[in-house]
Amino acid sequence: MPYPYAWCDLTVTVERAPLVAVRNTQERDWTRAEPHEVARCWAEGVSSSTDFADPRQAATVRAVLYAPAGADIEQGDRIVWEGAAYAVDGTPRPMRSPTGRLDHIECDLVDWRG
Repeated sequence: MPYPYAWCDLTVTVERAPLVAVRNTQERDWTRAEPHEVARCWAEGVSSSTDFADPRQAATVRAVLYAPAGADIEQGDRIVWEGAAYAVDGTPRPMRSPTGRLDHIECDLVDWRG
């Protein structure tokens, strides 16, 4: 049976960094991140905003990733898409369809620049 999302032709890289102890807390060690690819995805930009009150004029870029059901994506991962690295913002949400043919995972993504 062909994949029902014919337009989901994007492959993204998922980076997962181990948690390490730093000053009585846990932080991700991105120098030791393990990458893996997830195929049959779709991603699109949602919004971009600039904080003009900040001297750096920092920007927040938001996007959403649609991945196949069961894709290995977790809260805390990083998604590399079109040369930019986005943090998975919150928990990936499984979305079920009545027929099962369109089941997928939705992930909110965020990138801070500046």
